[in-house]
Amino acid sequence: MAEAPDGGPSPGILGMPRWVKVFLVIAVALVLGFVVTRLAGVEHGPGLHTPPPDGHAPPAQNGP
Repeated sequence: MAEAPDGGPSPGILGMPRWVKVFLVIAVALVLGFVVTRLAGVEHGPGLHTPPPDGHAPPAQNGP
């Protein structure tokens, strides 16, 4: 580890501890993933796994 001019450890890039930088990278990745899926129109949620209230399920798709 590099030393600061006063003999102590240098603060590193941006003066943040490594765990803070790791946390920020993970948070940014999650936010970017959420934004990309929303922009791509990917829909997911509990309402997509249950039949509609009228009891008629949409026809099954068997591929192309």
